[in-house]
Amino acid sequence: MAVFETVGDLSVKFGKDVFMKHLEPLFMSYFTNTAASVRETGIAKAELIGKEFGGPWIAEVFVPKIIKTFEEDQMGYNYRM
Repeated sequence: MAVFETVGDLSVKFGKDVFMKHLEPLFMSYFTNTAASVRETGIAKAELIGKEFGGPWIAEVFVPKIIKTFEEDQMGYNYRM
């Protein structure tokens, strides 16, 4: 969870370009973590990132990627069953 918190903080510190290029894949992976506390931290950090990067970016870029992450995780989960 500490890594996740740090990724969120670094995203805000270094901006959208660094986040998109280097940190986003790691950040998205935490939304599918089996520990609820990790997912909750991700949601809190997503809110922080959203405030920093702006509503339009969240709506147009970030939310669709979160949805895709959940869909891919769900498909993989169903496949493993």
